[in-house]
Amino acid sequence: MIMVVGNVYKFDYLQGSKDESRVGRVIKLRDTYLEPLSHETLMRNRNIVRSRFLFTVRTSDGQCRNMYEHAMFAPHKVGILGRVLLWLKGVRV
Repeated sequence: MIMVVGNVYKFDYLQGSKDESRVGRVIKLRDTYLEPLSHETLMRNRNIVRSRFLFTVRTSDGQCRNMYEHAMFAPHKVGILGRVLLWLKGVRV
């Protein structure tokens, strides 16, 4: 699934050996072929497997996080009713 900037998604994210369920709004999509990562970034984190697309997502805790496409599993768009239910549970995205 192609994630669209501005939409809210629920997805599982693999970080290291931990799998976490997250909700967040995509605020930026970066194609690393068109906008390559800096040499310093590549050298600083040599062991990270990178994919072509890097998403900046504002998660429910208010943090903006950069996440590679290959580490995001089962993303699905959260519609208006789903966002209302999340809001009633105290989840703000």
